Amino acid sequence: MSSGPVLVVIADSLSFHGPDRAEPADEPRLWPHVAASVVDGRAELHAGLGWTARHAWRAMVGDPRIWASLRHADAVVLGVGGMDTLPSPVPTALRETIPALRPAPLRRAVRDAHGWLTPRAARLLGAAGPVALPPGRPCGISSACASP
Repeated sequence: MSSGPVLVVIADSLSFHGPDRAEPADEPRLWPHVAASVVDGRAELHAGLGWTARHAWRAMVGDPRIWASLRHADAVVLGVGGMDTLPSPVPTALRETIPALRPAPLRRAVRDAHGWLTPRAARLLGAAGPVALPPGRPCGISSACASP
């Protein structure tokens, strides 16, 4: 372990996702570790799948593991926000409440409806460029979807 500077990285999944799959946070080929090695330091990576600036803020103020890392940081890198700037026909705050819905059949029905409706609504609204879509859905803006 290096005794050099500590780089604390608070980021989205691009910080731990390689060309083929997600990697463990301590994988030395991930960019936070490569960046830290340039200055003979080490990286503390705190990241989540699909994190937005909102997620990073909640983690920074609510996760004691991050508090511990920040106490020893020589530099902090915020690597989130890409999804925050993508247009979506459904507000992020509403989309993020889907996992909290109960009972499970209601949650599945809402998730399925959101997955079906979002690409179609985005097309109807004429969104230019990339659009925030639910993960894991085969039907996107540029793919051939059945007509609504």
